[in-house]
Amino acid sequence: MTNDLQLNPYEEINEENVDALNNGAELSLIPERFTITNDVKAEWALNKIKDTNNELDRLSGVCQTQIDIYSEKKEYYQQQKSRKTSFLRGLLGAYFDKVPHKNTKTSEKYSLPSGTLTRKRTAPTYNRDDEEILGFLGAENVTEFIETTPKLAWSEFKKQVEIRDVFIDENGKILENVHVNIDGFICYDCTPNVPLLDATVVKNAAIFEGKIVDGLKIIPNPDVFEVKTI
Repeated sequence: MTNDLQLNPYEEINEENVDALNNGAELSLIPERFTITNDVKAEWALNKIKDTNNELDRLSGVCQTQIDIYSEKKEYYQQQKSRKTSFLRGLLGAYFDKVPHKNTKTSEKYSLPSGTLTRKRTAPTYNRDDEEILGFLGAENVTEFIETTPKLAWSEFKKQVEIRDVFIDENGKILENVHVNIDGFICYDCTPNVPLLDATVVKNAAIFEGKIVDGLKIIPNPDVFEVKTI
C-alpha cells in the first residue's frame, strides 16, 4: 500500500495554473487542476499564501509611503497657498471696506471682472453645558424644550430573543406543534380526515415571549473560513 504522503508532494502543482485560478481564469481553461490531497500539499498552499501576502504587503507599504509623502507635500502647499496670498487678501479686505457693495442678510459682496469679494456673516458658536441648561429650564418649570427619548436596551433584549422557523396563521399568530405532510401541506396531526391549515412559514423568525418581534428581521450570515499563516 502506497502512503500518499511519500509521493512527490509537488507532482500535481502547476504554479502557473494556480496563479491563473487566483486571477479569475475559468477552471475549464486550466489543463491541470491542482488539488490538495495531503498535509504536505496543504503546507505548500499555506506557504504560497504567505509568500503572496508578504509580497503584496510590501507593494502596499511602498504605496502607503508614497501616499504619506504626497499627503505631507499637499498639506505644505495648502499652507503656502494661504501664507503667500495673505498680504494681498488683506489689501483686498481693506479696499472692500472703502467701496460701496451689495449688502444682503447673510453677506456683503463686491464684484470685479476677475472675481468677487465677499464677507459672509457667520453664526456664533454656542459653547453649551446641556446639564446646566436642563437644570435652568427645570427650575423655571419649562418642559417644552426638554426631550425624553426612549432607548432600546439592545444587548439585554437580544439575549431574550429566540430565532427559529415558525408557522403563522393569516393573523400573524404563531402556530405551535404543526407539521408538514408528505404532500407539503401543513396540519396539526397529519392523518386522514384532519383539516389542513392555511399557514405560512417564516424562516429565522425573531421570537419574544411567543410572539414575532415587529421591526426585527434576522438575516443569517455565512460562516467565515479563515486561513492564518505563521
